[in-house]
Amino acid sequence: MTRWAVHVVIATAVALALLAGLAPMNHAQGRPVTIAITGDAESMDPMLAAISTTSSIHHHMLELLVDYDPDGKIIPVLATSWKALDNLTWEFKLRQGVRFHNGEPFGAEAVKFSIERYRDHAKSLQKAYVSLIKEVRVIDDLTVRIITSEPSPDLIANLANNIAMLPPRYAREVGDDGLARRPVGTGPYRFVEWVRDDKIVLEAYPNYWGPKPQATRVTIKPIPEGATRVAAMLAGEVDVIESLRDLVPTVKVLYVEYDSRGSRRALNRLLDDTHDLFVGTMLLDQGECVYLRRDLAELDDATERLRELLRSSFAPKQT
Repeated sequence: MTRWAVHVVIATAVALALLAGLAPMNHAQGRPVTIAITGDAESMDPMLAAISTTSSIHHHMLELLVDYDPDGKIIPVLATSWKALDNLTWEFKLRQGVRFHNGEPFGAEAVKFSIERYRDHAKSLQKAYVSLIKEVRVIDDLTVRIITSEPSPDLIANLANNIAMLPPRYAREVGDDGLARRPVGTGPYRFVEWVRDDKIVLEAYPNYWGPKPQATRVTIKPIPEGATRVAAMLAGEVDVIESLRDLVPTVKVLYVEYDSRGSRRALNRLLDDTHDLFVGTMLLDQGECVYLRRDLAELDDATERLRELLRSSFAPKQT
């Protein structure tokens, strides 16, 4: 799944979401990553997700038919295309060859089961997103039609809100309690362990249909106290923390844009030369988040090259 800009700041929905395809520089590739966040998940059942922390954790393991990209544009995930056949009927073509982490094939029956569960279950917190869906009709293994009770121009956007696909056979076998404890999805990471209020452990799914995740294993640790999260990061106990900017004004975050591998290599060499000035970095698609121990303007003369590089070639944006 392509989603999420992630770094050691901002909110959980941002901070957890990019591990599917991105990684902290010199950290994630080939080794585990540990993330400290402000609180634990409510449940592992996406039907019961009410806060962004929970849904962000789910999104590593569970996938939607459609999702939002970082610019807010709807993009295909498990659905490859969709079209309105009339005012009440939408047809979706599904991604071929996708399997859930337990080996079940993903297809039209999974879409039907999942949407009907969100719509009909008495405890579902996602009813509002699918309340106008009258019928989910299986046309063939990779084609479904969603029929609404009235015109629903927001249907596609609603499906991008926590309507994650579930494996029908597994869901029926383990029931609500099983889904709440041990999720099974199609995402880039699969569930390993959840110790409530201590940690959630995920591992890269080797047969993921999309881009392979760079972090081999992810441990998500709920640490509600902000100062404790910061101390854990500075001590090297965690790689990524949530809400750093509001907690430690002396740690500055820069987003550095670049447009070539040569530019990135130049920045990496410079950071290696002045590594003691940095808390860390996070590699993004077209740029890098750089975490300074001091404000850029306060860096000493030995880092003049860094200041000039960040000011000119790489268009830094300080947050």
